[in-house]
Amino acid sequence: MMGHRSAESTHYFLVVLVVLSASMSLSLGLSVADCRLPECKGVTSEMPKGFSRDEIPQIVLVTFDDGFTEKNIKYYRELSKSGLKNPNGCPISFTFFISGENNYTFSKEMYNDGHEMASHTMSHAFPVASWSNKTYDEYRDEINGIKNNLVKKSGIPESDIKGFRSPFLQMGGDIQFQVLKDLGYVWDSSIVMGTDNDQGREQYWPFTLDTPLKSKLEQEKPGVSGKACMNEKCPTKSYPGLWEIPVNRWYDNNKKPCSLYDGCDQPNNKKKYVKFLKEALYKNYYTTRAPAGLFLHVNWVLTEPYKFEVLKQFLEEITEIENVWILSISKALEWIKNPQKMKNNSNFDAWKC
Repeated sequence: MMGHRSAESTHYFLVVLVVLSASMSLSLGLSVADCRLPECKGVTSEMPKGFSRDEIPQIVLVTFDDGFTEKNIKYYRELSKSGLKNPNGCPISFTFFISGENNYTFSKEMYNDGHEMASHTMSHAFPVASWSNKTYDEYRDEINGIKNNLVKKSGIPESDIKGFRSPFLQMGGDIQFQVLKDLGYVWDSSIVMGTDNDQGREQYWPFTLDTPLKSKLEQEKPGVSGKACMNEKCPTKSYPGLWEIPVNRWYDNNKKPCSLYDGCDQPNNKKKYVKFLKEALYKNYYTTRAPAGLFLHVNWVLTEPYKFEVLKQFLEEITEIENVWILSISKALEWIKNPQKMKNNSNFDAWKC
């Protein structure tokens, strides 16, 4: 009889524990029920289940916002023709968020070199706050206008234009994400995540929006101030299967957060600059190896050309680090959907050239 009661108590405890765990997970924006790769992934800073750090790649995502012009193409060409390779011998690849005035011949050139084109809206217009109040039709025209131009003017297959980033990272909340879902986009990269300082720093893996995020959600680590979505207008509804590549915060020399790296307070000489960038990467490499994002605007280079030398040296040095892969977002996402141990990654189809 006592054994029966003990079993009942244990069963009751386990049921309560499961319910509480599910409730806690849901509060963190996780989709608990039937959330399985490759279609669904919860919010987490942890490595893929069952893998050790040395068994997974360190993915580095290098992206550039805004269009190609006569002023900036020389820098992109030099990076693209650098000869830098990933561990499988294939060239490194970037993602370009195209907006505004864009030279579509250059878009085609960079696409042919193996880089990814994504949408960053037609106008990228001021004022910044206007992007939080646009209608469904306005967002649809802005988001898909660039895709249509890339298809018609650059000859890029529509199926290869999969992603979007909000201008100024000023999101339109549920309207923006409903448009992305309705138009068949695969991923978004607009949601800023991270703590208010570098203490308890979290770097999140890409996730799906199957379970709504909460704009005032505290992070997973107890006692650390921060939110799951730091933007002013976050999505609050469910968008099953739509991936989010989070804009994980950087922290500058004064330990203050910045969303895109070119917004950080930066070192003032090349040696310190490269060291700063590599130290930031190491914080991922030696912990959970969450994808490291180096998200830039072209003006970062145009205003102070020496920074281009910093970028080149940084890329050259990290390609010498074991298991570091510099990939476009969509290429990286294919592995995240179907994670494999390092010994198999050189033969991973989506990463072949």
